Amino acid sequence: MKKRMNKFKIAIIVFFLSLILSNISNASELQLQKLEYNVILKEDGTAEVTEKWNIWMEDTNTLFKTFEIDKQKYSGITDVTVKEIYKNGDSRNFTKINQEKYHVDRNCYYALKNSKGKFEIAWGVHAEQVTKQYEISYKIVDAVCNYLDCSEFYWQFISTESAIPAKQVIGTITLPKPVSNKEDLKVWAHGPLNGNITIVSNDTVKFEIEKLGKNTMLEARIVTPTNIFANNQNTKNQNKSQSILLQEQKWADEANAKREKLIEKIEFIKRAMIVGLIISNIIGIILCVKVCKKIKKYRKELKENPIFKPEMEIDYFRDIPDEKETPARSRFFVLL
Repeated sequence: MKKRMNKFKIAIIVFFLSLILSNISNASELQLQKLEYNVILKEDGTAEVTEKWNIWMEDTNTLFKTFEIDKQKYSGITDVTVKEIYKNGDSRNFTKINQEKYHVDRNCYYALKNSKGKFEIAWGVHAEQVTKQYEISYKIVDAVCNYLDCSEFYWQFISTESAIPAKQVIGTITLPKPVSNKEDLKVWAHGPLNGNITIVSNDTVKFEIEKLGKNTMLEARIVTPTNIFANNQNTKNQNKSQSILLQEQKWADEANAKREKLIEKIEFIKRAMIVGLIISNIIGIILCVKVCKKIKKYRKELKENPIFKPEMEIDYFRDIPDEKETPARSRFFVLL
């Protein structure tokens, strides 16, 4: 009875282990080869956003993109479309559904407030070990806020909840019209220290980052004169320019401090590697000198102690070499 119970327990353990290993092997894997944003800001404060995903997928059924709902930063997201871009340049528009699903049907998508209270865009891909391209477009209503002394576009493109790493993220933000003085255009980016944001012209800003890890935030902030968004109805009766500058300066100082610490660590590692290399070379030279001395010593001993050859050639036998002798007689002679 005990043996049967032991076999039964072993069978259960093996069954559950196989399930665990199966789940691990079937777990989906995602990596964005390239993620590109194109943001066009309108005079009424609306932001028209297009995202191009070049993504590698393994055993993936559905892709998700979520937004925190924050009425203080924007009023809503509308006009969502999703399509797949093929290698030859053709595309397929996905069909919109109005139901939240964990597994979205192939070539379908939804864009709505999900059960967790977030705005979510999800589309069915049903892919196994393949790289595909998708284009997601949407409008952010009231993305720009007009203050008494400036206008501000402050948007988080990737949140810390994103579980998809990216090899490269690039983006272009275009103003509705150029600023008259380039110095009146202020830009900042928040995220990893290796990212860059650049004012390309009086109406264009670009940002870029290489190797963005999962659960890593990326956001951009643009401040302009209020006349750039003359038709914007999203206004606040307060000055904001000075507080923005102070806040960004504080964050810049913190980022610079982190960067300096990182540089110090890199320099320490470099110095340690150089010292280690020098020490290893010294040890190697010492060992070489010792080996050379040993070789010289052994050569000298060989010269001083030549190998002597015997004057007579004598055959040595362990047993009596007579095939006709009996074992008893052979033993007798050996005992003698």
